[in-house]
Amino acid sequence: MFTRDQVASKIRVWLEAEKWKLSEFRDANFQLAYKIVLSSGREIYLGLEKSVERLTIQNTLLIPPDLKNIYRLSPNKYKFLNELKVHLMQMEVSTQIYPSFEELESINIANFIYFDGFSRNKLIHEIYKLGDATDLIFIMWKKFTESHLPSDRQEH
Repeated sequence: MFTRDQVASKIRVWLEAEKWKLSEFRDANFQLAYKIVLSSGREIYLGLEKSVERLTIQNTLLIPPDLKNIYRLSPNKYKFLNELKVHLMQMEVSTQIYPSFEELESINIANFIYFDGFSRNKLIHEIYKLGDATDLIFIMWKKFTESHLPSDRQEH
């Protein structure tokens, strides 16, 4: 098993080897925190937690006001969120809806790597998985919102 210092040093080396853009930032809950910009332009956040021997890899998608209104008024909102959650569960991605299913403001997705399972393969795989999960949310949101447009404005 890796020590906290070994994990911290390996993270930077491995992420730089992927040629991703890294920005370190401060967060009270994390000993070390990075914003990672993948080659696709997608942003993923990674943190080495202070209180638990694990890494958190996450992304939070804020819902724009116009989409909040479409969502709030939709009779299909529960079906949409349940389908989204099932897809994310199949990807083994943790999902939290804030503040509630009724008044959706953001969707937080995350995966965790405990030190006893830490490896380069696991780290890179989980980052890519979060990128794919983020793409899935955008795709499903697009489909959901387009279904609420007048039929002459829907994309085919």
